[in-house]
Amino acid sequence: MSHTDRVVVLVDMDCFYCQVEENLNLSLKGKPLAVVQYNAWKGGGIIAVNYAARDRGVTRHMRGDEAKQKCPEIELVQVPNVRGKADLTKYREAGKLVANVLQSFTGLLERASVDEAYLDITEAVAQRRDSSKGEIQLNQIKNTHVAASTNMDFLYNLYSSGLCDENNLKLAYGAVIVEEIRAAVFEQTGYTCSAGIAHNKILAKLACGLNKPNKQTILTNDNVQQLFENLPVQKIRSLGGKFGASLSEDLGVATMGELSKVSEKELRKRYDEKTASFLFNIARGIDLEPVKTRLVSKSIGCCKTFPGKNALLTAESITHWVHELAEEISERLQKDFEENNRKAKQISIVFSQEVNGKDVSNSRVHPLTSHDVEKIAQDTFGVIKKNCMKPNGSFCVKYLGIHASKFEECRKVNAITSFFKVGVAKNERNSVVETKPEDNVLDSTVELDENSSDLIFLNEKDVDGNASKDSISNEIRTEQSDKKESFFLQYFENLRKSKSPVKRDFNTSRILEESVEEEAMPGTSTTEDAEVCEECSESIPVSEMATHKDFHFALKLNQEESLNRKTVAATTTKNKDSGIKPKKRKSHDMPHNSLTKFLKNNYADESIGNVRLCSECNRNIPENEFASHLDYHMAKRIHLEMNPVKSAPISEKNAINSAKKGKKGKTSSGSSKNLTAFFKPVS
Repeated sequence: MSHTDRVVVLVDMDCFYCQVEENLNLSLKGKPLAVVQYNAWKGGGIIAVNYAARDRGVTRHMRGDEAKQKCPEIELVQVPNVRGKADLTKYREAGKLVANVLQSFTGLLERASVDEAYLDITEAVAQRRDSSKGEIQLNQIKNTHVAASTNMDFLYNLYSSGLCDENNLKLAYGAVIVEEIRAAVFEQTGYTCSAGIAHNKILAKLACGLNKPNKQTILTNDNVQQLFENLPVQKIRSLGGKFGASLSEDLGVATMGELSKVSEKELRKRYDEKTASFLFNIARGIDLEPVKTRLVSKSIGCCKTFPGKNALLTAESITHWVHELAEEISERLQKDFEENNRKAKQISIVFSQEVNGKDVSNSRVHPLTSHDVEKIAQDTFGVIKKNCMKPNGSFCVKYLGIHASKFEECRKVNAITSFFKVGVAKNERNSVVETKPEDNVLDSTVELDENSSDLIFLNEKDVDGNASKDSISNEIRTEQSDKKESFFLQYFENLRKSKSPVKRDFNTSRILEESVEEEAMPGTSTTEDAEVCEECSESIPVSEMATHKDFHFALKLNQEESLNRKTVAATTTKNKDSGIKPKKRKSHDMPHNSLTKFLKNNYADESIGNVRLCSECNRNIPENEFASHLDYHMAKRIHLEMNPVKSAPISEKNAINSAKKGKKGKTSSGSSKNLTAFFKPVS
């Protein structure tokens, strides 16, 4: 793509903070106005000035008292103060309203700040040009200026024979569209704005500042060198600040015209290849950076300065302000999550402290695991304490800031407990039948950290939909559709059918998504936010680690189950071969129920064709319900592992006596007792 193919626009709101205050208080319209910070010292620091006040000599960064001296009739509006610092919420909300209007004209919208946005309207220009039936009229661009030219000359050169320039024609149609955009912004929000129209972002920003307020400017590629001739280097985007100053000093240039005379070979001697190429191109008005769709900011942050005697000297004062900043960042992150469905994964803690009489600024990066205020405050204070505390326990902090970044779109992921809840088919609901427990069975409840009513294993629900009050030991059976499958069996079946027998896909969320009917929203993950799994030594994204551990947990249970079955089978075979029968206890006169009664086959009296014997409970289970029945045993084991029953410790003396008694009573190492013998009364 050529550097003149795009039509790029920068929209900049005119004195935006002042306009917001004027719209909130109509009595301020037309008057000299300035917005000041919450600090009342000398009238507060000015952060925004409208054009009426600028005409009277008031500028930003003045104090309110100084502005009053230059313009006695000026109105000073104070920024709201929340938690001891400026609250800019109303300005951010107003900026979102403007962005919504701009977005209706093009999908390529990149918000640069609260009051600035880049738009790529190349496609809209092509459509307008194809549908246009005549030449552009002067009244269609009545608020438009052309850098280093006039509107009349510009239009005349467009349509004069032999002078028409395709690139300039695209910019002219762009100006017509931008006139409509600015009119729509004013009509829907009440705010005026200025705009720059050019072939790239840097020239569009430069053009926007040439004619203000409430105007727009075209900067053609033909007029770049004429405009650059006497333009200071620092006026160009990306060349301000320290880099622009060092550039002027190193190369001995003060204007863009002088920079254009420096050869690319000379630039490569002083700078890396990327920087040298950028400087060479921008000196000729060439910038290939595209407009990237960005409707939300890349980071969310808040900060507070403590100049001079206001420096934070004690741990108590730092704790207080860290907590204030944590509250604000937590609120804004929560609101951003509700609006944009994303969460930050990292915070940058920025601080400035006095060291040997000089202010030294530093920043540290810390993972963001929770939006909880206390957690953020605790992590931030830990970083400040580690890097700023002096040997005597004091501090001298002059700046604090918390910035959240590395946002990731949230996906809808089900917790592992959701797989034990009753599922409802698309076209039919499951009917649940509970067997009545025996009278001698003692129902027991287990205290959980969470609401136990929300934790429902398998189909443990009654017909009315209420959670069953019976213990998990109660037998249940369901009349379900044949299409319902076991989650665990299907999960391991998918794992077994993996293409490569060696390399497994440990992105467990992707496997689970095949088993769950609900759609998961697309998310992103980076290699930087990954952890190494202790089980398999694979690098797993942080967002996937919890589900990945569930995978290993389920795999272990399955392996243990297989091992137990083999052990039981081997023991049974050994007992049969030895011919030793288990020793029977004497019967007690009192009536009692054996354990096998509670494990009796509920399907014995039913005429069911295909049944399978469950090795866990020795029951005959219908073939179409066998998978769900195995899930029941799996869920029961997980439940018992999560809520282990603590047994009383055995004293050393009792243990020795038991051991001796066992040795005397045994005549053969192969003798064993049936499990039911331990539940019979001792005579």
